[in-house]
Amino acid sequence: MGGGKKILPHPASAPEGTRRIPYPFLFMDTSQYKALFLQEAEEHLQGISAELLQLEAKPDDTARVDNLFRHFHSIKGMAASMGYESVASFSHQLEDVLDAVRKKRITLTQEIIDTLIYGSDTLRAFIKMIEEDKPLAIDTSQLLSKVKAIVSQEEKTPSASSQQASAQASPAKLGLPTVMKVEGKVFDNLMGTVGELFTVGSRLKEFASRSYPAEFQEAVHQLGRTIESLNHAVITARMIPFEDLTQNLPRIVRDMCKKGGKDVELIIQGGDVRLDRAILEHITDPLVHIIRNAVDHGIETPDERKRLGKDVRGRITIAVARQRDNILVEISDDGRGIDINRLKEKALQAGVPAERLNDMPDKELLLLVCLPGVSLAREVTETSGRGVGMDVVKENVKSIGGRLEIDSYLNKGTKIILELPVTISIMKVLLVSLGEELFALPLSKVSKVVDVNKNDIKNGRLKPHFLYNDRKVPLVNLRNILMMPPIAERAILPIVIIDTKDRLSGIVVDDFEGEIDAYIKPLSQPMARMHGIIGVTVLGDGRPVFLIDPPAIL
Repeated sequence: MGGGKKILPHPASAPEGTRRIPYPFLFMDTSQYKALFLQEAEEHLQGISAELLQLEAKPDDTARVDNLFRHFHSIKGMAASMGYESVASFSHQLEDVLDAVRKKRITLTQEIIDTLIYGSDTLRAFIKMIEEDKPLAIDTSQLLSKVKAIVSQEEKTPSASSQQASAQASPAKLGLPTVMKVEGKVFDNLMGTVGELFTVGSRLKEFASRSYPAEFQEAVHQLGRTIESLNHAVITARMIPFEDLTQNLPRIVRDMCKKGGKDVELIIQGGDVRLDRAILEHITDPLVHIIRNAVDHGIETPDERKRLGKDVRGRITIAVARQRDNILVEISDDGRGIDINRLKEKALQAGVPAERLNDMPDKELLLLVCLPGVSLAREVTETSGRGVGMDVVKENVKSIGGRLEIDSYLNKGTKIILELPVTISIMKVLLVSLGEELFALPLSKVSKVVDVNKNDIKNGRLKPHFLYNDRKVPLVNLRNILMMPPIAERAILPIVIIDTKDRLSGIVVDDFEGEIDAYIKPLSQPMARMHGIIGVTVLGDGRPVFLIDPPAIL
């Protein structure tokens, strides 16, 4: 075979992930479209999960069946175009089941819904393998046998007319979609760049304040406004609705109910409230853990609920609302509630002194469930009951400047409140000084700054306090909290009044230094373990400033 002629491989030897082109037997590399495929496949899988759970509740809803068919059909088409033949073939067989249902050749049953749910789980496993560049080696034979058995139950053969596709009008002109899909890390990198611009802008303001020409100062001012506009645009782009996080929760609750013999209704309110994607990433695992605890240990079995005179179906409600510069997420259930006396016993066993327990109000006692090793579970399950988890929940919420609160009544239920910032990257802060050192406080937590005469401060049983608008305001000294040496007594004390939802507290500082927009960077280990510190920013002159978490020190 002279002339150096190349022998091209046979099309059947194409690896998965390459698309075959009929002639002249070439293969197109589709790896550049992989990220988009993964993103769209995930959206369809979430849609499948939601539609199946709705269909389980209303089996006669034909619109749900049509929606499911479209989701499976879309995954099949995308997988085929990318060269993932095993995924396309598997999706096609699940699509056949739905086609038979919607054409009334078979009747929808719980068995069919369960099969489709297991099928969607298998598809998700396929997609995970594609994401991790692993061979698509999943044994689907058992599930496909069940699928074929279901389809073989057809009650009538489809007529020829039902097979005819309706003609579609050709588009009159070309057009581009108005929405672009961008990977989240692009916005993360962009936010980091905007943060650096804030730091550079602050330095330029420092220079401009040193008697530079008016034109230069005006240019710096204009640059500052432009950076603020850019920051607002990036934050807006990163804001996503809370419901994007909760799409898989109904499925998680359903599966746990199946395993535990429970019957639970999950209600989500305020899912359209938007917040920073980075915030949602931090509360993903905490939210799942809270829901699992509620199903496993909060909600009673139907028989137990019936004996207690409750509705046999338990209820878990997730309510999301915006409050000033914060987002409130309330997760409540109508289950057993927390037994305070039993919690005290567990806390004693974990090493909490009895004197401290006796002095604690109920709200503080309830937070003891966040101590490592403290668990009120009657039994250990696959997902909870080992005394780990709620401490991680609390730490995750604290790491983003949030706050966790628990409210519970025995035999009535439990409510867990997460107070979260809208965004964690750039925020308005109040600068305060302790000698030469500067510290920052989130402005969203600050109610007022006041100068208080030392004689107006009274000693209390636990903390000193003063009266503000006829309300007692307990005080802590920031120097004492940070273990800095005390200074000489002064007649007037600068105090930052912090609003912690249901009460006011005061932080004594040396002086107030003004407000700034700060780019907050998270702390790395081991600094992340510092009590009461949740981040750091850099001033225009290069000085680092730690961000104080007020609820943690009060």
